[in-house]
Amino acid sequence: MLFFKQSRASSLSDMLPLGYLYLLVLGLAAESIYYSFLGINFLSYASILDVLLGPIALLTADTSLLFAILILAFFFALLAHLVVWLLKKSPKKQPPPTATQFWALFMAVVIFASFIGYGLGLGIATAKQIKAGDFKPDTRLVLVDGSVKDVHKLGNTSTFFFYIETGKTKPSVAPLSGNILLIEYL
Repeated sequence: MLFFKQSRASSLSDMLPLGYLYLLVLGLAAESIYYSFLGINFLSYASILDVLLGPIALLTADTSLLFAILILAFFFALLAHLVVWLLKKSPKKQPPPTATQFWALFMAVVIFASFIGYGLGLGIATAKQIKAGDFKPDTRLVLVDGSVKDVHKLGNTSTFFFYIETGKTKPSVAPLSGNILLIEYL
């Protein structure tokens, strides 16, 4: 198990670039998959900060995903200890990984799969709602010119707002700066 090889130089500062890369991949995967079902090229409208903060925003916006991941983390910690215990009882001479190493790798895969599933599920469900016209306006946009639009919010980045108007089948993208004066949630 090459991944689990013990390293003396393994510290938080060594792992930080991997953490950023992992957040970047999570953000790109979940958001790109979701918006692709809506016909929006997310990367055209997102900054690197939007992508890095995307997973954190998803976890804080939908607490059910956060709780599911926390519950899985607890059970997989128990499983990791069991697997390491079983590996120690194995007749092989190779030293087994620590429970923390095994748990961290396993949780990284589980969290990645959760975000992919979340993007797929939400994207498919939202695309079906749009196709069927089965959504209600949940946001009021007051534009700089004084006009008011009641729309259904699909998402946003730090610079763009994604929405769909009643009776339409294609989403709209509006720049926040110089275009939208007020966003009010209904």
